[in-house]
Amino acid sequence: MIDPQVLEYLIKRCSEEESRLADALGQGLAKDHADYRHQCGMIRGLAMARQMLIDVAERMEQDDE
Repeated sequence: MIDPQVLEYLIKRCSEEESRLADALGQGLAKDHADYRHQCGMIRGLAMARQMLIDVAERMEQDDE
């Protein structure tokens, strides 16, 4: 079984990376439209991964009850 602390760490890291990329976009650091789209895709992928990790953590918690 997956250690809940590992899930918490991964959720935190996904959130941090999402924030970092969003801040960079907000500062206008995208080189061009392709780079902008790539960064948006990265943010979306991280958000999806974070939500999947949250779902797994919640299911693990429910299974323990």
